[in-house]
This record gives sequence, structure tokens and C-alpha cells, in this order.
Amino acid sequence: MAQHHGVPTRLLDWTTNPLVAAYFAVTAPPKSIKRQLAGRNRLFTPALDAIDCCVVAHRVRKQDMIDASAASDPFAINRIGVLLPRTITSRIATQNGVFTVHPVPNEPWEEPLEVTGQCFTIPGALREFFRQQLFHLGIDPLYLMGGLDGLGARIAWQARENFGLGVLD
Repeated sequence: MAQHHGVPTRLLDWTTNPLVAAYFAVTAPPKSIKRQLAGRNRLFTPALDAIDCCVVAHRVRKQDMIDASAASDPFAINRIGVLLPRTITSRIATQNGVFTVHPVPNEPWEEPLEVTGQCFTIPGALREFFRQQLFHLGIDPLYLMGGLDGLGARIAWQARENFGLGVLD
């Protein structure tokens, strides 16, 4: 719960729902890129539609699971593993949330994903189209976040994009 309110944790959040994964993929802001231009370091942020995104399906093996009820001290976990959380908030349930636990949170994680046949690439130029289609399927900030934050984010997006209230033309 702390992670969704900006508190740094040892957890990365994932979803078992491909539509939820697609929503977060198409709405994720692009990261800035450091490049050298004319001998000087510059920071560039690519346009959202210039970056393709990928939704990856990854099978979790039984040995990768961490039994939260058996771990009396969560800080004693010394391997990266998958944790099925208790549904303590509606957000976790709605997003079909699962977590990976990382014992060294500042260490980069290079998971050997076998993406052949398990990756669905959404071209950058189609990100907004996919977001609109997901909206028609009921996947939007209000559904995913709930409450006034979700409602506000949905209305702000609809106003910014001049997008209707879910009625197909």
C-alpha cells in the first residue's frame, strides 16, 4: 500500500491482467535519455508517440513464489521472488496485482525474460488509440485507482484529449 502513495519499497508491482498491463504500458511517460550533442551533455525526453511499448507475459515457476505467511521477517528475504499479496486495498484487487520482492532495491534487475511469442508490442503512434480502446473496455484511471484521484485523472484525460464519455461515434 505504501508504494502506491510514493513510499520507496523493495517491491515492483505487476499484474496478471493483460488489459491492465496494456493500460500502464501505453500511459507510462517516456524516460529521459542522456546524450552528448556538440560536445555537451544533454537530456532529451522523447515524445510519447515516439516510443513503442511492450506487454510481456511471463510464466512464474512455483520455486519463484514467496510464501508471505511463512516469512516472519520480510527483511530476511534474500532472493528475488514473486509475492501474491493479500487484498488489503481495492486497488490491488482491481489491478490483479502481484509483486516481485527485491532484497537489494537499488541493484538493477535483469530478469531473463523469454519474450519470443510472449510480447505484444504497441507501436508508439498507436498508444493513444489503444488507450481509447481500453477506455471503451472499462480500463481507465477510475477503474484502476478508484476514488476521487481516479475520477479526476479520467476526467482530466478526457478533457485534454477531447474524448467523449465512452460513447462510440
